[in-house]
Amino acid sequence: MSNNEVALLKAGDLKAFKQVYDTNWDRLFRISFKYLQNRQDAEEAVHDIFTTFWRYRNNLDANQGINGYLLKIAQTTLLKIVRRKKIEYVSYPHENIATTNHTENEVIIRNFEEYSSSLIDELPEKRKLIFQMSRDQGMSYDEIAKQLNISKKTVENQMVSALKFLRKKLHSSILISLLLLVFKF
Repeated sequence: MSNNEVALLKAGDLKAFKQVYDTNWDRLFRISFKYLQNRQDAEEAVHDIFTTFWRYRNNLDANQGINGYLLKIAQTTLLKIVRRKKIEYVSYPHENIATTNHTENEVIIRNFEEYSSSLIDELPEKRKLIFQMSRDQGMSYDEIAKQLNISKKTVENQMVSALKFLRKKLHSSILISLLLLVFKF
C-alpha cells in the first residue's frame, strides 16, 4: 500500500476504503468461516473487522502493510467471537458447565493478557513508551514524534522493533490460546 493510499484512508476517503473492502472481503470471509463454521457469523465477523479497521484507520502505517493490519484485527475479532460463542453454546444446555468453562476461559484469557503485559514490560523503556502511546492511547506516529521530540522515522523504527519482538513471542501463545478456546469443552 502506498503512502498516498494510506493518507487517503486516514483522511476518511470512502473510495480508498471501498477498494480495501472489495480487495480483502473474500479472504477475510474465508478465514472467518474457517474458524466460525457458520456463514452468518462469518459475515458478521467480517463486518466487525472492517468496522474496527475504519475506526482505527489513523493507526495505519504504509510500512506495516494493510494485510498485516487487517489480519491482526481479524485475529482479535475472531478470538472474541469464538470465546463468546463457546460460552453461549455451552451455557445453553447445562448452566453449571457454562460457569466452569467460563471460569476456565477467563483464566486462559487472563494468563494470556498477563503474559502479553510481561512481554511489553520487557521492551526497552523508550520503545515501551512509544508502543503504549500508539496502542493504548491511539496516538499516531506523528503525534508521538511531536510529543517526545523525536523524528517520525524513529517512532516507526521503534514500533517495527516492538512488533517484531511481540509477534515472535506471542505467535505460539496466541495459537495455543485459540486452540484451547475452540477445542476444550
